[in-house]
Amino acid sequence: MNDRISKYFPSYPKGDSITIRQLLSHTSGIYNYTENGQWMQQEVTTPHNRAAMIATFSDKPLKFSPGTDMSYSNSNYMLLGYIIEDVTKMPYYRGCS
Repeated sequence: MNDRISKYFPSYPKGDSITIRQLLSHTSGIYNYTENGQWMQQEVTTPHNRAAMIATFSDKPLKFSPGTDMSYSNSNYMLLGYIIEDVTKMPYYRGCS
């Protein structure tokens, strides 16, 4: 829980200052990609690979310094899903049967 996200995303901006715990508790300061109205209207239904998804929010400035405030962020859960895939070596999403 105290691992830095840079362990999983070495090039993530300020990844050395953001922990998995902060992703889980929405105290990371990472921009919530669903707040981008244009992206939600034009891109949300288009499949994106990991790099493209991370690119939708990684270039945005942090809303606050990690651990100093709280703000819900779907981007946090996106990163957590990718971490789950890396750790388990399994896809997080398997679709509906």
